[in-house]
Amino acid sequence: MGDLRWRPTSAPRVDARYDDVFFIDADVGWAVNSNAAIWHTRNGRTSWSRQFHDPSVYLRCVVFASAERGWVGALSPGKTLYETRGGGAHWSLVTNLPANAPPAVCGICLVGSDVIYAA
Repeated sequence: MGDLRWRPTSAPRVDARYDDVFFIDADVGWAVNSNAAIWHTRNGRTSWSRQFHDPSVYLRCVVFASAERGWVGALSPGKTLYETRGGGAHWSLVTNLPANAPPAVCGICLVGSDVIYAA
């Protein structure tokens, strides 16, 4: 299993916390935090770049089906789910949610390349 142990990342410090992290392989990953930012690494945590920031949103969870397709859930009314089809270069608010969708998304489970469950 290799050298499994906790290691700090170089992700920027935040006022509150990082809520979720998702890696599609050993190098490529994303992290979301309560400071309303999505961060991305292409080199296994050595350096991070900010892909998204909206101070009105509390980002809670992240999942990717591939290096290009992903979703981020949030706790902010009216801004509960975001998606990307370009590896996070552009994030769009998902607006076609059903009327009975939850008012916040705390967790996302990936079922297939275009199917997720959010709670």
